[in-house]
Amino acid sequence: MPTAHRAAPTLEEFASARDEARAVGRLLDEAYETLQDHKRRLERLRDQARDAGMTISSTRRSTHDPDRSLTGPGPAVVGPHAETEWTERIARAIQDTRDADHNLRFALRTDPPDDGRCLADGFDGALAGSTGAAHAAVPPPSTPSWPAARS
Repeated sequence: MPTAHRAAPTLEEFASARDEARAVGRLLDEAYETLQDHKRRLERLRDQARDAGMTISSTRRSTHDPDRSLTGPGPAVVGPHAETEWTERIARAIQDTRDADHNLRFALRTDPPDDGRCLADGFDGALAGSTGAAHAAVPPPSTPSWPAARS
């Protein structure tokens, strides 16, 4: 077998490794920025709740704290539904963070279709470099060719 024919799969595998590494790097950058953004949103929400005279428990329940009301509204201004509203706002922000984390994990674990370009058990140069692209590249679960998740 000529050397060129033996080198072609190796060169293709190196190119796929490079492309996959770049895509994973972009996904990790996106994951970091996305989760940092969610963290900042949660911290702002927590600070707003504290400024409104609320205390947030470890179970994410908001309760009015009269001692915190020195700068914020007092008990009469807080109203009967304020605790529930703050608890729900925090729960929504946490769920948004969980959803973002789920989408990022999906993008990192998905083995997208590669049109047969990848060698068996090799690198995948077709890996999408963003969560949106990863979701778009994978057919819905009802499609028989649904790819297996990476382990």
